[in-house]
Amino acid sequence: MLSVAYDEIFSRFLSQVEAYDLVMDDEDVAKEKLNEWLRSIKSNPRVRKSFATLSLDNLENNINFDLKIPEDDDSDIDFVTEIFALGISWKWATAKYLSAKNTEQYFGSGDRKFFAQSNHMDKLHDMYKETRSAMFGMLRDRNTYKNTYLEES
Repeated sequence: MLSVAYDEIFSRFLSQVEAYDLVMDDEDVAKEKLNEWLRSIKSNPRVRKSFATLSLDNLENNINFDLKIPEDDDSDIDFVTEIFALGISWKWATAKYLSAKNTEQYFGSGDRKFFAQSNHMDKLHDMYKETRSAMFGMLRDRNTYKNTYLEES
């Protein structure tokens, strides 16, 4: 059984997005958000379909797994790290998109200029769709290219 440390996944996620809101949070609050997003990704049926076994070890802060169709240890670890990092990006974008700050109409004085709310929401929604699509696309591609049923005899 292979394993990936939570910190490796979090590091990959933070290299993909500029999540200053998480950096500004208390460390325990930020870790709790990241752990919740990991659990949410693990429960996704498209993610689960790729694994023979998948478990989150919160004591050791590792994801333990066996892929249904393994390649080699390094490739499998990189794949799982990237899938979970993309998943966290998707969950992070979802949280930004659905936040109370963005869903409520903002009223301000005329002397302050703000990025138009509809444009901001459109950009957040695009980010949500792109991260979700990238994660599911990567899962689809790996399951297609590594499908033993389709390999030549």
